[in-house]
This record gives sequence, C-alpha cells and structure tokens, in this order.
Amino acid sequence: NHHSILPPNNAEQSHALSPSVSPGWEGSLAPQGSEIPYPLLSAGVDNVASQCCERTSLEVIPSFLVKSYRIQGPESGCRLHAVVFTTRKEKKICSSLTSRAVQKLIRRLEDKQKNPSQKPRRLSFAQQKAKKTPAPKLISHVEYTALKSEIEMLKSSLGFERETGKTLGIRVDQLLNENDELLNKNNKLVAENDKLVAENDKLVAEYDELLNESEELMNENNRLVAENDKLVAENDKLVNENSRLKQLLERFIHLLNKARPSASVKKES
Repeated sequence: NHHSILPPNNAEQSHALSPSVSPGWEGSLAPQGSEIPYPLLSAGVDNVASQCCERTSLEVIPSFLVKSYRIQGPESGCRLHAVVFTTRKEKKICSSLTSRAVQKLIRRLEDKQKNPSQKPRRLSFAQQKAKKTPAPKLISHVEYTALKSEIEMLKSSLGFERETGKTLGIRVDQLLNENDELLNKNNKLVAENDKLVAENDKLVAEYDELLNESEELMNENNRLVAENDKLVAENDKLVNENSRLKQLLERFIHLLNKARPSASVKKES
C-alpha cells in the first residue's frame, strides 16, 4: 500500500522522529525560485519547500540514523517525487519512492511514530549527573566523634549509670553502632555508584565510536555503489554498441549473400 507514504492534502509532509536513516547517497539540492508557503497540518509538519532533490538514490538507509523525513513532489514545486531524509548530523539524503525497501523503511518509521518504544532513551553523562538525585550530605568523622562524645556526656549527666537508666543507655549505644554500620554501607554504595558511572561513561564513548564507524562504512559503501552504478551504465552503453554492430554485421552478411548469386549468373553469361 503506497498511499500511506504520500503527503495528505497535496502538501509536503515532514516527520520528526524519536532518536533513531544512515547517510545513503546524498542527492544534489537545487534551490527553487521562491519559497512556497504551506499551512501547518499538524505538529512537526515542515511548511518550507525552498529546496528540492534533483537526483535520488535507491540505497536503503538504516532507520536508527534518521532524525526526520519529508516527501516532496510536483505539488510542492519540485520536479521529482521523492523522500528527503535528514540524518542526526543534518545531512539531506534523497531517496526514490519507487524502491520497495525505501517504502518499507517509511512504513517502519510511521509505525514507530504511532507506537513509540517504551524503552528509555540513553542519556549522556552530563544529563545523568543533572538528573541524578543528590546523595544526602554526610557528617565528617570529626563531627561524628564530637557528637558521640556529647551523647556520652549527656548519658552521664542524666544518670544513665543508675539502674533505672541502664536500658536507655544500652539502646543509645546500639543506635550509635547501627549508625556506624549504615555509614559504612553508604560509603560502600557511593563507591560502587561511582564505579558504575565510570563504566557507563566508557560504554557511551564506545557506542559513539561505533556510531561514527558505522557512518564511515555507510559513506564508503555509498561511494562504491555510485561507482558500481557508473560501471553498470558504461556496460549498458557497450552492450547497446555491441548490439548495433551486430545488426550492421548481420546486414552486411545478408547483402553479401544476396550479391553472390548475381555474381555467379554474370560469370556464366
């Protein structure tokens, strides 16, 4: 069904996507004579049509690199009917709407818009630090020791050494010991959290490196595809030339065979 990928109401439609098409072959962009205004159809619709694709590619683009896409056509003042993808790095990529793979990609992106993933987005380390709930401020060891001494003095002044105060005094000591244990556990958790944050930063850096390598590989692949298209065009040209020469040769042989009987008749006479 190709209807879902055509812009409604004869307007050019732009689709902004959640993070997630790799740079394919980038068609040349030729500015038109004047900017054509369009009414905003809904949130995210692009009403600017000052640039049009003059060439398109059948190359398929990975969806995780697409930032947005829009469909252009004669109704928007553009010569070609194509889809214009915008990558995360703001590259404009023109793809042909006649490609089934491109149509399948657009349907996948439309489905992603209708049913956004519930998986949380990967946050950068700076975003994680801003979002992270600040840990409760801990008192220093000196402050804790001074507070503990004050409690011991308070115990003595209230007469906790007497029989009636022994239970309460023991309970205060228990609470102080429990607080020491919780303090040690908290320090251990803080250290583990710092370690996990460092590991996360390392994974984020590795992911960004892999993403850059993926784009470089796609660019190299697109260059090879373009060279292959050029070789295919040259091969088609040679095939056509060979076919033309073959026809000329067949005609020459036909004329030669046609001329032979008349020559033999002339010889007999």
